[in-house]
Amino acid sequence: MTEQKLKMFVLLLICSLCILYFSIPVHFQMLLRIPQEIKKLRTDVFEKGFGWFGDDWTEKEFSFFMVLKKKTVKIHALAGNPDIRTMPLTLSFWVDGQLVSSVQWADSQWKTVSFEIPHDYKGKRKCIIGRLSHTFVPKDYKINEDTRHLGLLIRRIWTE
Repeated sequence: MTEQKLKMFVLLLICSLCILYFSIPVHFQMLLRIPQEIKKLRTDVFEKGFGWFGDDWTEKEFSFFMVLKKKTVKIHALAGNPDIRTMPLTLSFWVDGQLVSSVQWADSQWKTVSFEIPHDYKGKRKCIIGRLSHTFVPKDYKINEDTRHLGLLIRRIWTE
């Protein structure tokens, strides 16, 4: 193959890929750009920061990044602490070093917690830090052999 033919082939291949990409619906284009862990959590535009285990459990302190499209951030999660009724969990959210919400959690049911963001943060990409008052180790409660210090199991994060 001559150099001229190779250049034409590469150009044709790039054009074909562009035509294919722009011919599929926009929501499929978004799925192509979003990492697998994000699709799994069914979020708006969300990226995990620090403090996450691979199976969507958090540590005592965790973070995530998202564009704050709307005024309310919602998180659907489970606090699996076996002693949560006698020792309720406090969950605090911080944005740019400012406390934006603090929630008490006194049962081990799935819950949606929400908090309002300051008006001047709307439309901006921000790092949100979650801090828990305590964690639990499943092995200590003879649940299983897991020795991680678990915080929340997060199913979904979005804005409304």
